[in-house]
Amino acid sequence: MQCMGYAEPFDVFLSTPSINYQEVRLGQMVNRMFTINNNSDLPTKFEFFNQPGNVFSFSKTKGVVAAKSNTRIIVYFKPSYTVSYYERVYCIVRNH
Repeated sequence: MQCMGYAEPFDVFLSTPSINYQEVRLGQMVNRMFTINNNSDLPTKFEFFNQPGNVFSFSKTKGVVAAKSNTRIIVYFKPSYTVSYYERVYCIVRNH
C-alpha cells in the first residue's frame, strides 16, 4: 500500500508591497496602515522582522490571521535625523 500526502497551498498576501511616508518633520510621528490578507481555509501565523529601536515600529509584530480574514497593521515612523530613510522588513507566514 502506498500513501501519498497532499498539501493545500495557502493564499496570504500584504495589501501593499511598500509604504512611503513622503516628507515628515523631524521629531513628528506619522503612521500608515496596511492589511495582511488570508484567503486560505486555515488560520495563518505571521511575524515581522525589523531592527528594534529604530525609526519604524509596528502595532503588532506577530499574530494570527483567521481563515478567510485579514488583520490591520500600523507602521509608525518618527525620524530622528534629516536624512532619507529606507528599511527592508521581512514578513514570515506559516499555517502550522
